Amino acid sequence: MGWRRWGGLALVGAVSLGGTDARASCYAFVAPEGEAVTNADSSVIVAFDGASTWVTMASDARGDSPSFGYLLPVPAGCSVSDADVVPTEVFDGLQDWVAPRQVETSCAAVGATNGIVSSGCGGVSGLAAGDLPTLGELETQDSIVAEHRTLGAYELSVLDTDRPSRLNRWLHDHGFQLGDEARPMVDELVEQGVWFLAVEVDGTGRDGDPAAWVEPLKLRYDGRMDVLPLALGATSSAGVQDLVVLVVDDGPVGISNYREVEIERECMVRGDLDETYDALVDAALLDGVDGRAGWATEAVVSSVHQWATEDDLDPDWLAQVGRPDAWGTTLTRLHLRYAPDQIDEDLLLQPAPHDVQTSTYLVWDEQLESTWPVCGEGWVGEGAGSCPVVAASTGGQAPVTGSCESIPVTARWAPVLLLVGLARRRPPVTRRRSRPTRARTP
Repeated sequence: MGWRRWGGLALVGAVSLGGTDARASCYAFVAPEGEAVTNADSSVIVAFDGASTWVTMASDARGDSPSFGYLLPVPAGCSVSDADVVPTEVFDGLQDWVAPRQVETSCAAVGATNGIVSSGCGGVSGLAAGDLPTLGELETQDSIVAEHRTLGAYELSVLDTDRPSRLNRWLHDHGFQLGDEARPMVDELVEQGVWFLAVEVDGTGRDGDPAAWVEPLKLRYDGRMDVLPLALGATSSAGVQDLVVLVVDDGPVGISNYREVEIERECMVRGDLDETYDALVDAALLDGVDGRAGWATEAVVSSVHQWATEDDLDPDWLAQVGRPDAWGTTLTRLHLRYAPDQIDEDLLLQPAPHDVQTSTYLVWDEQLESTWPVCGEGWVGEGAGSCPVVAASTGGQAPVTGSCESIPVTARWAPVLLLVGLARRRPPVTRRRSRPTRARTP
């Protein structure tokens, strides 16, 4: 595919005749008349390998519709011969490897827990098949199907749409219909010579799951594609859209044409981490921006620097999303959350000067209230807890109470001094991540 504007994210704002409600930026679903499929979160991995751009997409789909599909703009003459389904454990594993996470601290030590924030990405599974004929079975007299392929739970059809009327006819024959907001933009793309990839999802393994995830679908595009056409995807929104983009490249990557904001981190979490982080994202990306959408960098991690540790990143994971040479690879995790009226142009990726960083959150400990702020609340004022003071002049181990009681002076205070130092530094200090399911012993 040799098109500067690749359509991996611009899933067309199409709805069923029953009014499909699509809330996330990646997938705008189409469903049979009278049925409804809703979408809350999308996750995308963009991998550059020098000669090509590989885009892997996954999204949740909610509702009882037994059949649905979606539509993506693609360059004229494209082929789906390189398309593939990425294993769920690979897709989720890469996203989780750089996801925000929680660590546990105390006066005695700093240790990792297995708590992870799952934001914008979740478990993936198939969705129910329906009564409509597959895209490959139904033909019109004036066929526009340039290529058809069955791939796992997907039926893929590349449509040569030289006139809007032909695309609309094909969609109608297959039980789908474009939404009013998407139609003008789609018609304009057709007039420009853009083709479309129609995807029907066959999910016989849904088993009644009301919020299953479609399998991660990977597509290849020739050359380096730095444009994510979010404006088209935003036409399908019925509310707030949430998107996590993991970029695999030679160095850090950012977004050039929207404002970068910071999500609060390096703070203590009271209660549930997922709920707290979701509120922090809202505060930064929705409440903290005025007008146009904002974006935040959640992680910048050099994969090579991690491989000599117990937290190794499997290089085969990178190969399976399109990055066969893992040496010198940097993973950048970007987060966007916005209302449709906050997107007025497509999103442009570009190299960024970010240092290595991760998003780390601490388990709340009353004794550390004088050392770390509380997420969403700030520093605790009068009455803030603190670690016991040790009389070091005695040369021995002064009797103390609490979690520090049996720890030698040097072992007890070294972590505390480190925490105090880290709390005063800006930008936040990088911490080496642990595996999602591993806990580190101090």
